Amino acid sequence: MNKAGIIWFSQTGNSYVCAQRLKRRLLEQQFELIDDFVLSDMQVDFNSLTHLFFVFPVYNFKMPCYLRDYIEALSCFDQKVKVYAIITAGGMEANTAWILDGLLKKKKAQLDDYLVVYCEDSYIPLRKFLGTKKQKNKPDESSFLKIDQFLFENVLHGKLKNKIRFNPLNPFHWLGHLAPPTGPKQFLGKRSFVKERCVDCSICYNICPAGAIVKENDDIKYNDQLCIGCCSCFNGCPTDAWQSPWYSSKHYYHSPFLKEMLKGRQSGLSE
Repeated sequence: MNKAGIIWFSQTGNSYVCAQRLKRRLLEQQFELIDDFVLSDMQVDFNSLTHLFFVFPVYNFKMPCYLRDYIEALSCFDQKVKVYAIITAGGMEANTAWILDGLLKKKKAQLDDYLVVYCEDSYIPLRKFLGTKKQKNKPDESSFLKIDQFLFENVLHGKLKNKIRFNPLNPFHWLGHLAPPTGPKQFLGKRSFVKERCVDCSICYNICPAGAIVKENDDIKYNDQLCIGCCSCFNGCPTDAWQSPWYSSKHYYHSPFLKEMLKGRQSGLSE
């Protein structure tokens, strides 16, 4: 019996719903399945898998640092596992697949194929200066159909389409290569928290991957030294209690999948 693992990371819910669609289709194909959110404490036996899928967004023109750390902490694979990636991106994916392949090769595995699913961008500065019309309201059903096609043609029938290669002329790769993990934060300005707007929905401190926002007693506290600039606190707050002097709330991305994704972090991908 085929057994698949889905390792996912998501800050807006876009990658989450892509992983969810993948899980649904794999179950229909009678796969035994496990899924794991990158920041959970779950231990996955990768050597028991026949197929492994990574589902994650492009962040800072490269892989999210938490997924990179997750893979670097893995032991080497003892047996051949077919590895695939579904990468969500608001624009250029740079050389993200090539970076992932390089990490896997250090673990005696390799990336067999990948799919890029274009989604509405969640990085606030890009939303302001480049707009959102191109990928507005994505992922949508057409996005999910691409995942179906990728699974049936590329994964199940071996019609590999995307060569894993390095493009040295891609300027976004070098931006990501040179940028520190906290690089995106520099373009958000000094944020403020308007306590009077807060309805204590718990989203900001539950979604922050860096632990930069915590609740102590009845106060929400922010540690700028820990922040990586992912924009999740701005985008996730339903009352726009987190504010920047450089951007207004019209530039924020209020994902329709956010609350569902937060539940998935606790209980796994829903079927």
